[in-house]
Order: sequence, then C-alpha cells, then structure tokens
Amino acid sequence: DNGCGPLPINFINTSVGQDVEYSWDFGNGQTSTLTNPGVITFQQGVFDTSYVVTLDVTNRCGTVSFTDTVFVQATPVAIMGADNLSGCTPLPVNFTNFSTGNATSYLWDFGNGNISTDSIPTTQFFTTVDTITIYTVTLTASNACGSDSETIDITVDPGSVNAFFTPDTTIGCQPFTVSFTSLASANSTVSWDFGEGNTLAGPTANAGVITHTFDTAGVFTVTQYVSNYCGIDTFDVQITVNPAPE
Repeated sequence: DNGCGPLPINFINTSVGQDVEYSWDFGNGQTSTLTNPGVITFQQGVFDTSYVVTLDVTNRCGTVSFTDTVFVQATPVAIMGADNLSGCTPLPVNFTNFSTGNATSYLWDFGNGNISTDSIPTTQFFTTVDTITIYTVTLTASNACGSDSETIDITVDPGSVNAFFTPDTTIGCQPFTVSFTSLASANSTVSWDFGEGNTLAGPTANAGVITHTFDTAGVFTVTQYVSNYCGIDTFDVQITVNPAPE
C-alpha cells in the first residue's frame, strides 16, 4: 500500500492454522498480538518513507512469517537560500533549493516579472534605478500530496552616488572665506580637499554648508569626494585668491 501521510491502513489477517499465536510488527514502533489489529496509521516523514510490516504466525509446529511494505509519501516543505540578500544594482543572486518531501515540481517567482520551473534556477539579476527596491522571491514545491511555499526578500540599492556643491563666490582677496553648499547624495560619506594642503573629513564634512578660509594667494582646485558602499564620485571647482595689497 502507498499514499500520502498520515496514511491509515486496515490490516486483515487471513492466516490459517490451529492453536496459533500472532505477532505483528508494523515497522513504525507499533506492535500487536491481536488476530486483526484493525487500522494502523503511518505518519509521513521529512522524506518518503517505507515501513516494512511483518506478521509472525506461531504454533507448536513452528513459526512462519509474512512481510509487506507500506510506502508513505511526504508533503513537500519549500526551503531556499540565496547568496546575496542585498546589494547594489545590478545585483546577481544565486539561489539554492533545500526543499524536502521529494517534490515533483517547482515554481520560482522572482518578483521582477521572471519565473522558473527549474529545481535550481540560473543566476538572477535584480536592478533598480532611483530608489531602494525590495523584490519578494517565492519558491513553491509541489507533489501529489500537496504544496508548500517560502519567500525571501532581496533588497537592491540603486547605487547612484553623486558629488556636487556650489560656492557662494569663486574669486576674492586673501584671506578669502568661501561657503560651500553641498548637494551630495544622501546617506553617503563626504570629504573635501581644498587644494592648498588642507582637507576635511568626518561628520563635519557631511554638513550641508561648510566654510573654508584661504590664507594664501593662488588658484586652488577644491574637490569633494562622495562615497557609499556602491561606489564613489568626485566634483571640483576652482577658487581664485588674489593677493592682498602691500
């Protein structure tokens, strides 16, 4: 007999003989000495399971045995993994399939318009343009006993990082103080090189407006460096500092 678990089986004893005793072993930890033990329920396991059932019939002339097998098919349990759960666009993700229950079919829905019926799909690329995007990936494993699904989220960052600032003036006399208004990408790290040996980094460098005084005359290239975990960008402006009269 075979079927999906839990599987009830009604056992009927058709043995013959005189003054006989019966010993049943159902292969699942249950036993019986009844002539007809009635209905025995076989539970499903994580994988398909075969239970060997043995009936021993004994009298003063000896013992004979009969065996049969009950096969219980398991309902699938969908289990998947991914080597990347977050990253910068385009984000390649390789999926693994750890599903149990001997599924006969799989359906992957990657949440980006793509699907696959492979046991293990090929590499999927997740992209975004302007904002952080979360793709919900669903794996459904099925067989004759039923189906099960699991979902995981893939977070994709657009990866765009832009450096940009505007000075309130670009020409002046020494000492020349300039205010720089930063328009760099949000959630990024900013640092400055003022071109005359001075730099600025750390929390102060991320302020919306910073000021710097040029004490010497010359033409200086002010560079802003902006970075996040997806990349780096720079932007520069020239500041002309004329010498003070002597």
